[in-house]
Amino acid sequence: YQRRVREVKVGVVKTPPTQGSRQALESDTTADASLSYSNATSTASLEDVTDLHPKNIPKKATKNKRKENNMNKTPTEVKLKVDNASSSTLVSDAKPQQSEQSATPDLHKPEANLNDISVQEMAKQENEQNEKVKKKKKKPRAKKNITDGGDSAKTPDSNVIACQLDVSDDHPLQRDVTDTKNEEIKGPEPIGKILSLDGQNEPSSALVPINFGLELLESSTHNNVQLIAAGGAIVRANSVILSLNSSVFHRITTKLELEEVEMTEFSEQPIKIFLEAIYTGKLPDVPSECFRDVNKISHAFKVKWMEARCFEMFYAFSESIDSRCLDYADLLYIFEEAAFVLSKLNKREFLMVALDKIKSSLYRTDFIDQYLQQLDHREQHQLEMIIELAEVNVEMIVWPLIKQLETATSISKNTKFLLEKSDLSLFWISHPKTIDRLFEELGRVGEMSSSNDLRWAFELLNKTKRNDSST
Repeated sequence: YQRRVREVKVGVVKTPPTQGSRQALESDTTADASLSYSNATSTASLEDVTDLHPKNIPKKATKNKRKENNMNKTPTEVKLKVDNASSSTLVSDAKPQQSEQSATPDLHKPEANLNDISVQEMAKQENEQNEKVKKKKKKPRAKKNITDGGDSAKTPDSNVIACQLDVSDDHPLQRDVTDTKNEEIKGPEPIGKILSLDGQNEPSSALVPINFGLELLESSTHNNVQLIAAGGAIVRANSVILSLNSSVFHRITTKLELEEVEMTEFSEQPIKIFLEAIYTGKLPDVPSECFRDVNKISHAFKVKWMEARCFEMFYAFSESIDSRCLDYADLLYIFEEAAFVLSKLNKREFLMVALDKIKSSLYRTDFIDQYLQQLDHREQHQLEMIIELAEVNVEMIVWPLIKQLETATSISKNTKFLLEKSDLSLFWISHPKTIDRLFEELGRVGEMSSSNDLRWAFELLNKTKRNDSST
């Protein structure tokens, strides 16, 4: 501030001294200093100094004046300084050049003031100050030190103190950080619009069978439905997997919302085989004693793909039976399973496989003979299958019946059913002696048992004769 006052009011001596004027300059230093001081005090009044205070000078003018002074400075420029002790003293910091020939010290030269600063050092300070101003402009605004609880923060430089932040009450920095922890994160306000995406491809529905993983069958968290087997045994399963495989289970779990399904008609092992199949998508090996129940469960709960697998398994088993060395137990098994499917499930596919297998063998007659030995324990649909197996070869049925009538005391219901359903008229033409032997035994047993059996025997004989005469 003092330097700028001197530069504006007093002016700067820019005339460089020469070699010839050196002595005159040294002799007149004291007079020039006193004269300059008197001119400065007379021209620079207190009011002028106050008006020229940097606070009263526009910033642009001060900055431009500073730049202009920096540009006009020369190494020989004389600066005026105000001494702190005498309040105002004119000092020249420009030193006259000494001649190389004279090394005698100048007694008239005033002593250097400690407050004086060389021109080069001042120029350097000016440049450093300008660089600090530029850096300060680029420096971001200081933030409030929340962790220390203070309103101001200091930069790493100890000589530079950060400015005081003027933070209002509603400023985000004024809020306590701990307040946001207890606040709930709220979603956006509803705008009453619906977001949609057109042109999407329809996803394909889940196709079963599919391998869901057998390990899920043992999971207590996944399996939320209880299947109650015979004897109260409980087998757990997953409702989603059951629903994907079975439309019946889908209705039970979604419409009726049942968590327990009674399957007391079946034992625990067939139920586990059924569940293993729908969990893995593959029908495992089924013991012969469980095949009927597994096939029935798949049909009862409408698991279509498992029904097909059961038929394939049945067909593969029938083909594995050797026709050259037949076992009656194997033929009886496929025949009984086919009879069960026909009666309970109303399907003839199994029947056709069983009949074709028995017909292709040389043991059809023997099979019918052994099967009719327990005639009283057979059901009508089984007897119908025997008639279909015998086809036109009625003698395969008549001879076993004649053997049973020889020791019988009455005509059984199944005997009447077989004779009524068989075409005896054609058999009478080809085997008349066998037909005569049959009706003799029927008349004898009818006379022994009751008049109803005898009447039935004569009606059957008349029916056979009428059919024979018509043919």
